[in-house]
Amino acid sequence: MLLSSTAKRISSSSSSGSLSSLKHLLSSVSIRILVLLMYLIYLINNVMFIHNKYKVWYDNIIISAQSRDLLGYYEIHHVLPKSLGGTNCSNNLVKLTAREHFICHLLLTKFTTGKAKSQMYFALNMLRVSNKYQDRYVTARVYEKLKKTLSKELSSLHKGKTVSAQTRALMSEKRTGKESPFKNKTHTNEVKEILSNKNKGHTRNNKDVVEKITNSRSWYTHSEITKAKISAANKGKHDGPRSEDTKSKISSSLRGRKKPKDFGDKISKARTGLVHSNDTKQLMSKRAKDRTKISCSHCNKVVSPGNYKRWHGDNCKFKTL
Repeated sequence: MLLSSTAKRISSSSSSGSLSSLKHLLSSVSIRILVLLMYLIYLINNVMFIHNKYKVWYDNIIISAQSRDLLGYYEIHHVLPKSLGGTNCSNNLVKLTAREHFICHLLLTKFTTGKAKSQMYFALNMLRVSNKYQDRYVTARVYEKLKKTLSKELSSLHKGKTVSAQTRALMSEKRTGKESPFKNKTHTNEVKEILSNKNKGHTRNNKDVVEKITNSRSWYTHSEITKAKISAANKGKHDGPRSEDTKSKISSSLRGRKKPKDFGDKISKARTGLVHSNDTKQLMSKRAKDRTKISCSHCNKVVSPGNYKRWHGDNCKFKTL
């Protein structure tokens, strides 16, 4: 029907001898055919596209842009985005103003579904970026909605994915030899206070949280090379005695916490068959010998500070009333 009516209009225009009118008609026909082809693509890909008011607005902008000569600054837009199967052919390219270009990409997020919708949000996010080629201004409301939607789309996109051993090796190779950007730096007191307040009230011992962390790292074990690096990095380090303030914080955080029933069994199982090397035995012996000893005035035994506090001094069974 469209082709027959078009043929009649071309015939009448030719008979009138108006060349400019014929050119205008042909241009109008090509635009209509392009829109028709786009609509057919929409029907074929009905999973991706929804025929709603936003699609109508989008089509109107495209038709208007293709029937004019835009002067001054313009940007090239793919009528059917390349990520959705569009090409660089002239029929799929249109000149738009910067404002029209942004609006078109915003409209594309309104009449697409599924993976196509995610792709259109990523394209819109890149369009808002300012650089030497383009300068954008996005309202606060649009920016907030865009960032929230992108966060959800990225979360669903990466949910359930695991990094392959090959990718982990590439990441490790890329970072090898590079110093941490935070090396030799310390947080200011203000930042420390912010971090402290942010972490207060976190239920790190919540069973669900612990189980989630455990499951997320169940596949991971340190390689022998990594173990050797950790050991070498920690050699010679000594935290020294804790301050009374630190001891008080640790005590208050642990107060009232109950160990699980299988806690002792797990430790016993983990240490069963464990044999210390001769170097470790010598180190343990040296530390024990260098440890401060305290003499009990009631039983005259020389013991470690921990034993003295628990069993001697005012708690000594030989203390006379």
